[in-house]
Amino acid sequence: MKAKWTDCIIIGAGLAGLAAAHQLSTHMEVTLISKTHIGKGNSVLAQGGIAAALHKEDYAKQHAADTLNAGGYHHNQKRVEDMTASSGAVIRWLEQLGVSFTKFPDGTFCLSKEGAHQYPRIAHTSKDGTGSSIMQVLTANLPETVICKEGETAFQIHTQGRHCTGVSTVSTYGEVHTYSASAVVLATGGSGQLYTWTSNSDEATGEGYMLAYDAGAELCDLEFVQFHPTIASGAGCKGMLLTEALRGDGAQLVDGEGELLISPLMGGSLAGRDVTARAVEVADQQGKSPALDISEVKDLVGRYPNIYKKLTKDGAALKQTPIPVRAGAHYMMGGVVVDEAMETSVAGLFAIGETAYTGVHGANRLASNSLLEAVAFIPTLVTRVCEVVNNDKSKQAAIQTYDLPMDSPLSATVIGRFMQCYAGPLRSRQKLELLSTRLTAPSEERKKVRPARKEIEAAFQYRLARLMCESMQARKSSLGAHALQGDVEDRDNSYWLVHTRGEKLTAEHKPPIARRLANEYV
Repeated sequence: MKAKWTDCIIIGAGLAGLAAAHQLSTHMEVTLISKTHIGKGNSVLAQGGIAAALHKEDYAKQHAADTLNAGGYHHNQKRVEDMTASSGAVIRWLEQLGVSFTKFPDGTFCLSKEGAHQYPRIAHTSKDGTGSSIMQVLTANLPETVICKEGETAFQIHTQGRHCTGVSTVSTYGEVHTYSASAVVLATGGSGQLYTWTSNSDEATGEGYMLAYDAGAELCDLEFVQFHPTIASGAGCKGMLLTEALRGDGAQLVDGEGELLISPLMGGSLAGRDVTARAVEVADQQGKSPALDISEVKDLVGRYPNIYKKLTKDGAALKQTPIPVRAGAHYMMGGVVVDEAMETSVAGLFAIGETAYTGVHGANRLASNSLLEAVAFIPTLVTRVCEVVNNDKSKQAAIQTYDLPMDSPLSATVIGRFMQCYAGPLRSRQKLELLSTRLTAPSEERKKVRPARKEIEAAFQYRLARLMCESMQARKSSLGAHALQGDVEDRDNSYWLVHTRGEKLTAEHKPPIARRLANEYV
């Protein structure tokens, strides 16, 4: 098939993809591919805001220290420092585009506090609709030179040797399209839809990881799936995310008797997400009816109008607090391994945002660092993509032969049930062995999928679930979001710095990348 030529292809149109399109389009021709509408995805659902050291008593290195502490020091420390140091520049860039952050009359930022942050650090807009506000601005101001392709699902990255040469997609109508490019940027988001309970949008099916993997790129730390502790589970609001900022404003995690789930000595309801999600999961398994008590939140209507509206829709009894909650898949800390320029081990293939493994989230992401990371590394990406495009002397469409993936022997619904049951916030070696068995392909012959989005997504979800299971089994001890029931809590430091990576995703010892303790920052 004769491919269409473009300088750079961006797959995914969330915050990371749109930010990249904005900044790359001033240098080259950019084609932005989205399997649904431009601007739809996880980013638009973000309620809390962007973490940035803007408080008068706060500073970037303290933000870095909180990030390292929350993630179990399983990070690339330099990138953590780079990200937190750039937070002010990220906020300024968004403001220049037209994003209006909430401020006090004197011009200082109105900042919220979320779990595991030592200071109020969350810059927000539109009360509890920061993601939506940011995405509206970026979408409305998307440069006209950006070529937008909506309703196209990518199913193959084309390579020649160890060089990326393009991508093939399938449209909503089953038509296959092939593009040639000097550079391809994966910004496809996470994989929350691999679980029954998730805060993620329907688009978060994890295909970016498998596209990169099939092209020869390396994946890392897929066992670290963050679960959000407050996904509403009551009638009338089931599946709705209740932002962590509510707990910063006084909401508490309680059981059915109104008792606190987590002792204040252990961080209380503002402990890290790995701790709070496990507490909710344990309470749910023990039949203790975990819930979020919002009775102490002041000005709920004014501060959280979107949540208030959703909670009161269809007769949901807002005043009958506490609100029943469950822990749901929220964020993938692992991903496609990239260098400091966001380039994978396949030349010309890049990954950004939740798709990329940068090492900034460790074993458990600090709240509201996701939107920050989505934008923070775009300038270094732009520099390297410009080099790749300028050094590509061919710049012409090539004949690309596409190959559709094999179908999944399991439906996406069944995969979700297995992952929720065996690979949730609390795992065990026995559960993971059962998951591996459940995910083993049957002996009967499988066939190629039809060129349809849902079939392609299911095929990628099945294979990704198997890789995640292997990665979980490879990590033999608990760390951050990877919690094994019955495991000894004392961390073995010889294993702590091991990363699950490589084609077989087996544990390999790597040079330590985060040794310093937080007291070096303060």
